[in-house]
Amino acid sequence: MTPHDGQFDKTRVTRFPGGGASMPSTPPAPYPDANLDFDEGSDGGFNFWELLRIFVKWWWLIAIIVLVVVAATTIFTLRQTPMYRATTTVEIKQQESNIIEVNDVEQINANAEFMSTQYSLLRSRALAERVVQSLNLTTDDRFANQTVELPKRVEQAASVVVDNLSVAPVGRSRLVNISYASSDPRLAARVSDAVAETFIAYNLERKFNATSYARDFLEERIAATKTSLEASERALIQYADEQGIVNINNNASGETDATGSLDSAALVSFNAELATVQAQRIDLEQRYNEAASNQFAADIQNDPTIQSIQTGLAELESEYLEKSNFLKPDFPEMVELNGKIDAAKSRLRSERSNIVNTLESQYQATLSREQGLQSRINEIKGDVISVRNRSIDYTILQRDVDTNRTQYDALLQRLKEISTSDGIGSNLVSIVDRAKVPNLPFEPNLKRSLVMALLLSAAFGFGLAYLIELIDDRIKLPDDIKEKLDLRILGVVPLLGKDEKFEQVLTDSQSSISEAYASTRTSLQFAVSGAPRIIQITSTRPGEGKSSSAFALAKSFAAQEQKTLIIDADLRLPAFSRGGGESIGLTGLLTSMAPIEPQLLPSKFPHLFLLPAGKVPSNPAELLSGHRFEQVLHELRDQFDQIIIDGPPVLGLADAPILGAVCEATILVIEAGAIRTPSVKLTLERLATSNTHLIGAILTKYKSAANGYLDYYQYSYGKEFSEYGKRKHRKPKSVLAHLSFLKKPDTRNRDLEITENF
Repeated sequence: MTPHDGQFDKTRVTRFPGGGASMPSTPPAPYPDANLDFDEGSDGGFNFWELLRIFVKWWWLIAIIVLVVVAATTIFTLRQTPMYRATTTVEIKQQESNIIEVNDVEQINANAEFMSTQYSLLRSRALAERVVQSLNLTTDDRFANQTVELPKRVEQAASVVVDNLSVAPVGRSRLVNISYASSDPRLAARVSDAVAETFIAYNLERKFNATSYARDFLEERIAATKTSLEASERALIQYADEQGIVNINNNASGETDATGSLDSAALVSFNAELATVQAQRIDLEQRYNEAASNQFAADIQNDPTIQSIQTGLAELESEYLEKSNFLKPDFPEMVELNGKIDAAKSRLRSERSNIVNTLESQYQATLSREQGLQSRINEIKGDVISVRNRSIDYTILQRDVDTNRTQYDALLQRLKEISTSDGIGSNLVSIVDRAKVPNLPFEPNLKRSLVMALLLSAAFGFGLAYLIELIDDRIKLPDDIKEKLDLRILGVVPLLGKDEKFEQVLTDSQSSISEAYASTRTSLQFAVSGAPRIIQITSTRPGEGKSSSAFALAKSFAAQEQKTLIIDADLRLPAFSRGGGESIGLTGLLTSMAPIEPQLLPSKFPHLFLLPAGKVPSNPAELLSGHRFEQVLHELRDQFDQIIIDGPPVLGLADAPILGAVCEATILVIEAGAIRTPSVKLTLERLATSNTHLIGAILTKYKSAANGYLDYYQYSYGKEFSEYGKRKHRKPKSVLAHLSFLKKPDTRNRDLEITENF
């Protein structure tokens, strides 16, 4: 693997017997090329476990919303006035007859249209007003204001009836349920039956009125049609006499045809001949114009005489040119040849003129013929148009007569049918089931309301929780590091319990935090051929667990019998001090040429040493960027198997990028749920500018229960496996494991609480 794949090149790292490695021979790869190639990616589709995590995390918010909505719904439902519904079932039969007959297709469509019309009539205001008057509802305070006039009370009562009336078909049958809702169950049954009865009476009345109207209408139309028929027949006969039109035969459709056919045939023939002559005239005109303007026109060049003359002229000119090489122009033979050439040219011009004159004569003859044909066509066209105009008027009059006669016969037949019928026929609407007085109200329906409130409130609560998660761009989960930052997760460190101390849990090899850092060390060792030898630990801002992670990781390496050194390179706010030892620290080494080994302090843990920061300088960035720091690292590399550098935060400082440029690898510490994604991305960009080899991140202070996460980052397999995660968590007071060389510095803006432990 290359450095751009996020792993160290084996050819660039030299292993030593102690397990260490030499400094890389080439600069480390910057962050954009340092992503490890194991990233799973994101399919961007439906993620059941993500939704489950959000539900587990925000269950309390969803529960509160559900409880509030359900309680409000219960109170509102119980305060509503009970409403009773009574239903009357009627049957609407197929329509028996129509005034005007229609074809089969229209009858099939009219079935659904007829039923839809009946539903609308049942819900009409006119029917409601009839019901109001039949039940005398205008005197009921529940339907109308008794202080207004009667017409206004009828209008108000009808509006109440329409608002509480519902009409619905029973399946696909011709049965219809007429339902009325009211706070009085007896009134609901009365109004429902009254609507059905009034509709039956109203339907019979409409049918009778329609039949009576049809008879009167037909009689009036027959009289008018008879008059129109007589007038149209007289007009037809009078027009035929005036125009001299005699019908001597019928066409294929049975109608008389008064249009002459001889002139029409002649017109067609002349039109065809005219088209041919026009084509000839156009062709001759083009040939004539071309020959007159161009001596090389096709008609001239293709003429046999012209071709013969041109051949002879070419031979004479060739002979003249050949003899001019040894004879002078005034030589008799040359003079004779020149005369022949002139004669040939004169003849050529004469022949060309003859061809042009011939084309002109042909063109003029064809043009005269075209004009004659056009004149004859115009004469015939006038005769044809005149005959056709008179025939059109005659046909119009004849069609008017036929239409009036057909309409008159149809109206007479329809009048006979209506006159012989009974006029009314059977009723189309009948009552099947009358309304019964309801015993229980249909509204409010507490069970239905609670179910709807529960479903809607749960959906709203979960949607709100999902929206909060969508808006919240903090790094909270291990997957956020992979998906949002495209970084490898080297380790996930859980949050300390309420009664836990960092030193205690770190000393206990079976604790979750010890397992977490052991897993981080293992990730470094197996990611490449051995862990990077010089590793910087940094973070975006103070308080994310950077120094704690640096010590815990160093202790984990030391536990593997690797000689490990911690360098406190945070020269602005050191986390480690020299304790009881005498050391000028990193600052002293960078400002002098003092020997390094006396400045290294041992700890109470085997194989673990410290190079403290020393005195806080005024120019940390300048000290770290000098050549002396590289010399110090070069000497320490020969003495230690693993060097862990506790660097300062990245944002706002230049120290961490400077350290990243000289370290083999850099690990970014991110506090779970405490820092936004744009801030971390800005950190990555700053590290990338210094060619820092960023190999991954450690997520600290991770609260799996608080994030609703089905935690697969569980490291406790010992005595605390059944207890860890069940304890109540609080905001961490993370404690750095205590070295014999530590003292308690100012921790107001740090994530550490460092105490003395000699």
